[in-house]
Amino acid sequence: MSTTVDGKHLRQRAFNQLRERLLRLAGYPTPGPSYPFDHNTEVHQEFKRILCALEEIAARKVDGYGPFRYDEMEKDWRWEIQSLYQDIERKFGRLKTMVRPSPVPMTDVDQVLEILADLAVYSARGIQIIVRLEAMQQEKIP
Repeated sequence: MSTTVDGKHLRQRAFNQLRERLLRLAGYPTPGPSYPFDHNTEVHQEFKRILCALEEIAARKVDGYGPFRYDEMEKDWRWEIQSLYQDIERKFGRLKTMVRPSPVPMTDVDQVLEILADLAVYSARGIQIIVRLEAMQQEKIP
């Protein structure tokens, strides 16, 4: 079996296990089967719509800028995490200037929404990059 196929298999397995890993890290040590969204359904539906919009933003960015962040990943953890940090810090700095010392008026809320959406996309992309880097490291282990 080729290294590429092995690497793809390792990534798929890592992403399949990501739900339980993230839930455990969030303080839910035994997540079990998929969570039943029986309560607060309106809140969950709103959140799901937000995630769908963020997914489209992320897809458009990758399609527009190219998949270089994934195709040309450095095996160096430090470089990738610093690059991610710079993306987040830049957006966070913009958000900080908009809310300190006094928050922007509601008429400028679209700027805040744009920043928050980018932060969410960068955060999810960061998780994706970390899982891929871990799979790359496992691929090297005999």
